[in-house]
Amino acid sequence: MKVIHIMDSLNVAGGVNSFVYDLCLAMKKQNVDVSLIGILDSSKKDNDSVKKLKENGVDVICLGAKSKKDALTRYCPMLRKAIVQIASDEQTVCNLHLKLSVLLGGMATTGLKNVKCVETYHSQYSHYSLEYNLMRSRVSLYIPCSKSAEVEMQSRFHVPKEKMSVISNGIDCESISKVVPEKNNSITILSVGRLTKQKNYPVMIETFNEIASIDIEYDIIGAGEDEEKLKQMATSDCIKFLGTMEREKVLSKTAGADLICMPSLWEGLSIYMMEAFSLGRPMMLSDIPSFREAVDECALVKESYRRCSWGYLVKVDDPSAYRAAIFDFIENKTEWDKMKRSSFKMAEKFNIQTTARKYIEVYSSLMD
Repeated sequence: MKVIHIMDSLNVAGGVNSFVYDLCLAMKKQNVDVSLIGILDSSKKDNDSVKKLKENGVDVICLGAKSKKDALTRYCPMLRKAIVQIASDEQTVCNLHLKLSVLLGGMATTGLKNVKCVETYHSQYSHYSLEYNLMRSRVSLYIPCSKSAEVEMQSRFHVPKEKMSVISNGIDCESISKVVPEKNNSITILSVGRLTKQKNYPVMIETFNEIASIDIEYDIIGAGEDEEKLKQMATSDCIKFLGTMEREKVLSKTAGADLICMPSLWEGLSIYMMEAFSLGRPMMLSDIPSFREAVDECALVKESYRRCSWGYLVKVDDPSAYRAAIFDFIENKTEWDKMKRSSFKMAEKFNIQTTARKYIEVYSSLMD
């Protein structure tokens, strides 16, 4: 059996890319013949993760489409040719990641009897109905990355339960644990992610606008369509927009931060959350289903935040709740070491090798 992972771009420094890179390496270590195809142009420079894949024997192909429209109108034959060459008449699974890959991968594999398509459902996508309805006959199995993602697929798209197999995302904990932290002089709170509605940065900016007098720094790593609006909102000098960074630099900043804050409105199963836990960072997570599922906490009811062994669970859209939790964190430095130990322990259940084994089992079941 051969496995081909297909994703939109090899240059994006997001959680999905990090997961797919780690999954490819983990499968290679388990003696799977695995390849990776990126659709959009990333020919300027291989990032460190792509270089690592190639060094470890993973075949990586970049199709080079200049845009999503360009990909859909011109690159389907090229993708089909690459898949046929890799598959070479053997039983093959194409694992599709994100919307463009679902559309193009589904079209490119039509009529290939030796190729099965699997889709990993990473998160709540906007405007996904078209992709789902067009390609549901081509996708043999959906892999939601969490129980909450499975529930969402059932409620939004009425996907039959028997056509889904939940497999939690994973990370290369051993590799991440070697990251050297970037130290800071002041108390540093860090958020990482695209500057979009999903990540809910306005609630944090409003929070830090109100606590500017404290010796604290709030760093935001990422870029996105809401960047200018968020910068205009930020009136406190303690709020720093650091732009995008290579993954290793992000992990170094994470390892050196005192608290990682993720105020998201929704997530699938966040890779960055796992990475932060693997680095032993105290966490501040919004009270949403996927985060609660990951850390095994029940929902907040009367309380606006809850101090947990690993950090804080905070009411989703309440700046006063985040402010209170941050003050609690600052005032209880004696709890920090315990939170760090608990975070390390939390990371143990997100091992990428376990995730890879589950993926391989699912692939094999499709070949029976």
